[in-house]
Amino acid sequence: MQYYVTCPQVLRAEVPPRWREQWTVHLEGIAAALATTLGLSGRHKELVAGRLWRLGRTDWHGASRDVMFARGLCWSEARDVRAEIVRGRKAIVFVAQQAPPDDFWLRRKPPVIPLSEFTSLGEDQIEIEALAVATAIRDVDEAPGDGLVTVTEQQLKLMIRQQVKAESKAELTDDILIAAYRHSGAYRSAAEFLGEQTGQEVSKDAVYRAVQRAGGILAVLNSEDSNSVVRGVASQRRDKRGKNLQQAKPLADK
Repeated sequence: MQYYVTCPQVLRAEVPPRWREQWTVHLEGIAAALATTLGLSGRHKELVAGRLWRLGRTDWHGASRDVMFARGLCWSEARDVRAEIVRGRKAIVFVAQQAPPDDFWLRRKPPVIPLSEFTSLGEDQIEIEALAVATAIRDVDEAPGDGLVTVTEQQLKLMIRQQVKAESKAELTDDILIAAYRHSGAYRSAAEFLGEQTGQEVSKDAVYRAVQRAGGILAVLNSEDSNSVVRGVASQRRDKRGKNLQQAKPLADK
C-alpha cells in the first residue's frame, strides 16, 4: 500500500507509512492516573463513553463528594454529560483545558479544574498543584470562614525541630510530611524543604506515601482536618504574642 500527501510543488508526494502515524490521547489512561494521584475512595467508572468518568469520591468538609473527569463540556452536544455531572454528589470536575461558561450549568455550577492550569506530567504520574486546586474548590463553594488553613514556614520549621529533638532521631512522622506537603503543594518541593531542614535525604515518595495513607490529596487539604496536622506539636507552644501556633493567621494565598 502506498501513501501520499498533497504538495504545492508536485501536487502529490509519496510518503512512508510511518509518516502517517498520529498520536491519540488515551483519555481512559489520564482518568485512571488522575484518580491514582488524588487517592480517592470508591470505584472508578466511565459514565458517558469517551466523555465523562467518575474518578471516585473524597470527603470534603465532612461531606462525600464525587470527583469527575469530563471531556468536551464546551461542545454543542454536552447536555448528556452535564446531566450526569449534576446528578452526582456535589461533583468536583476536572477538565483537560477549557471550562464551560457559567450559564452552561443552568443551576449552581460545580468547581471545574482545568488540568492545563493546575497539573503537570511527572516522571511516572500526574503532579497536581494541590494548594491551588483546594483554593479553586473553596472559591466556587463560597464557604466563608472555611478557608484552607496553611501551616506557615516558621511553624513547620518549629515542628520539625521539636519532633527530631523529642524523639532523638531524624525520621519524620506522617504529620510532618503532610504539613510540608500542605505548605509547598508538591511532593518534590516538600521533600526538598524537609531535606534542607533536617540535613538528611527525604524522598518525594515518602511524602507521597504519607499523603496516600492520610486519604489522598483532597483529603489532606480538607480544611476541617487541617488543624490536626499542627495539634500534636504546635499546640503545646505559643508565639511571642501569646497566641497558640495552631491559631496563628495563615499565609495569604499566592
